[in-house]
Amino acid sequence: MDVLNQILGSLAAIRQAVDLGGALSHAVHGGVAPLSNLLSDFLATTANPVSGGPFIGIAPIARLEPLAELAADAGLSLVLLLVFAGLIWRPLAGGAHSPARILPRFLVAIILVNTGPTLVQSAVDASNVVSQVTWGAALSAQWGQVLPHLSYDPGQPYLSVLVGLGLFVGFVALGAALIIRFAVLGVLAILCPIAALLLVLPETQHYARLWSSLFVSTLLMQPVQLLILGIGFELDQGFASPIGHIFALAALWMAMKVPSLLRSGAFLRPSWVAEGIR
Repeated sequence: MDVLNQILGSLAAIRQAVDLGGALSHAVHGGVAPLSNLLSDFLATTANPVSGGPFIGIAPIARLEPLAELAADAGLSLVLLLVFAGLIWRPLAGGAHSPARILPRFLVAIILVNTGPTLVQSAVDASNVVSQVTWGAALSAQWGQVLPHLSYDPGQPYLSVLVGLGLFVGFVALGAALIIRFAVLGVLAILCPIAALLLVLPETQHYARLWSSLFVSTLLMQPVQLLILGIGFELDQGFASPIGHIFALAALWMAMKVPSLLRSGAFLRPSWVAEGIR
């Protein structure tokens, strides 16, 4: 019996050593906890990742945005000088560069340039409120439960491994998208005064519209992704078989499509920003 037990133990060890599916599943689960913690910080809110304070308090924005504001104020002064020069040389001239059309946009640009950080932070705060409500209502109970509860089934080795690996890769891709979103919002916050300056002249208004469209779509990306993930993970919890995780995979795939869908939507092209004040 001792010899038989040793043989059976050796066979079990060999089987475990060649069980690539089990080894891969174990490796995937080892990275779930830190990845889930990282994603939950970026998914639930948009804030300073170091101190947890306001978004505009991060070092690059706090350092570079005042410089952009100074440059925008200098540009506004130049535009005003050109407008008054035009009044002197062509007092009866009209068209797109007439004072009657330039000055209203000029006054709006002054307000936007000098209140840009406050307006950006207010928009981020509003997005955070919507995101946290969505998080609490649709996702908090399911977050972090999909991969940890995905057990390796020796009876379905390939299916278990493929689904687990697909979910892990999807989480990694989602994390990369969230980091890119955070960086894009930071760049847009810095360029906010410049976008307000570009609103004044007809030749540069399309750049202001581009900034506003990109800012709105990037901001809305977070709550929409939370809603999609919450629905997909809720459906996922109702299935014990690995094939049930197809809902989580579909939710991750749809969440990755949100940025392009938002930017392509006609309702996210706020032409009124540049055209409504003409």
